[in-house]
Amino acid sequence: MSLRAALQHLYHPATSTTAGRESRAQKREADISGSGGAAGENSIMKEYEEFVSNEYATQRESGKPGEVFQNRNEDHAKVVIPYLFKGAEQWVHLVTNAANTVVYGSPGVIDAALTFLREKKDGQVSILSETKLDRAEHPFFKATDAEPELRERVHLGFISESAQQDYGCNFGVNDRGDWRFEATRNTPEALVQFGGKDFAVELDHIFQDLSASTN
Repeated sequence: MSLRAALQHLYHPATSTTAGRESRAQKREADISGSGGAAGENSIMKEYEEFVSNEYATQRESGKPGEVFQNRNEDHAKVVIPYLFKGAEQWVHLVTNAANTVVYGSPGVIDAALTFLREKKDGQVSILSETKLDRAEHPFFKATDAEPELRERVHLGFISESAQQDYGCNFGVNDRGDWRFEATRNTPEALVQFGGKDFAVELDHIFQDLSASTN
């Protein structure tokens, strides 16, 4: 199956998940996101953090695929991406525009990555970026590369311009079936699921194809 055909197949489950009915998790997430006001902004983020934590814990306790829910912005991404590291046993794979330092340089993401790499002695993190970045200056890689044993297990590749014509998404996925999927590269709005192994397998197939096109 070509990369383009695989992506056409891949997009269908994410679309159908949200088109048919609004899930319990989506309703709750919408309530949190829409309950704002300047005075309550910190409270809203606290609620979102608790919401994501509960979704993760519920999935791990049940062993069943969790609810698909929305991840609307960079602040939400900083909450969710650490769970890709927390939930992983062997690897975390990420496809990104440029490893945005607002998200990837945030303490929560960096700390979660370091904890994963230190606790899982064979754990691997692979990041594919669409644009070049200076590993020596990026806060995420500066943190992991400060420990030589960790640096060896953190891989950075750059997706070729030709391959970038064949897909329009960004995503993160781990070996336990947790994923965060941006259907377009133009916005951080994403869908998230913990323990969604079927879709995670599809995402990792795309990751492997893109890995072959790195330079």
